[in-house]
Amino acid sequence: MLVFLLHGVNTKTVQYADSLPDLIKEEFQKNNSPLPFFYSGFWGDNLKGTHAIWREIYQELHRKKTQNPNFNPDIAFRYQKFREVYFSEFLGDTFTYLNSENGKKIRNVIVQQFNDFLNTYSQEKEVHFIAHSLGTVILWDVLFSDQKSKMLCHLLQ
Repeated sequence: MLVFLLHGVNTKTVQYADSLPDLIKEEFQKNNSPLPFFYSGFWGDNLKGTHAIWREIYQELHRKKTQNPNFNPDIAFRYQKFREVYFSEFLGDTFTYLNSENGKKIRNVIVQQFNDFLNTYSQEKEVHFIAHSLGTVILWDVLFSDQKSKMLCHLLQ
């Protein structure tokens, strides 16, 4: 049995799911069942570019302040740091994935990782997917988009 894990937004390391396989293995051992093989698919390192957006925002706020000394960026754009973290780390991942080129690159990475996983354990016939958050959307796109579903069907045969 193969278990392919796929993370959601704001995941920066491949170790995101290290504890989940351990918990699942414990349950399998309690039932004296053969242990599955796990693979943590990872696409989080493919997301870049949100810092450039924030640089532009801060430059625009500075420009407005230069033009009008009464302009207060803290009032005009409240909770700047919170918004920067939230948008960059959560929504930024989503918007970056929704860009057609970035999304295609991420889907290609996932298909390649899955292919490597299948090739490593080619004797295994059962595959399970565990996905979270945006990882679920990515998995859906990989499984059901015409191009990727054909590729996956070929891999699974």
